[in-house]
Amino acid sequence: MEWAMVANSKYAVGAPCWVDVTTSGTEMARSFYPGVFGWVAGDADEAFGGYFQFFHHGKPVAGVAPNYGGANTPDAWSVYLNSADAAATIAKSNEHGGAVAVEAMQVGELGTMAVIVDPSGATVGIWSPIEFDGLDADGESGSPVWFELHTNAFHEMVHFYRDVFSWETEFMNGDDEFHYSVVQGGDGGVAGIY
Repeated sequence: MEWAMVANSKYAVGAPCWVDVTTSGTEMARSFYPGVFGWVAGDADEAFGGYFQFFHHGKPVAGVAPNYGGANTPDAWSVYLNSADAAATIAKSNEHGGAVAVEAMQVGELGTMAVIVDPSGATVGIWSPIEFDGLDADGESGSPVWFELHTNAFHEMVHFYRDVFSWETEFMNGDDEFHYSVVQGGDGGVAGIY
């Protein structure tokens, strides 16, 4: 299947294109991830609330956002899916039972981000690039390479992501205890639903 491409992006519509971690321990993250993956931490940008990026071989691989939500907001990683229009993707998500966690907002001249909650309660980010495409080291050792949704509503979520992000999925043979579907894009799988 050929995915529809997003203007200003090497990523197709619905493809995972960025990851970041929201953490109450940004300084710990600065030492932990470089120690594990060899990443290099960039400078925190106060214009973006102290957000900073990690780089691998000089290419952006992940972001770090300070967690200002307190005890009610857990530290967590987020995956962003590529979209030509974040607001339109939110509307489509709403039509199919999703909810909005973060309304579409422009991030400087980099792009537009949003966060939705799927009907099973999982959050996923949306990224519409302007000047920043996202991951630039995909496939290299030490860079993010595989993304999964673990859900208690497997069949419903396969349909939700197909409807909202135009995912083409391939069901892998399983039994009553194991269901897995691979999101196909380009030359192979780019994500999974379990």
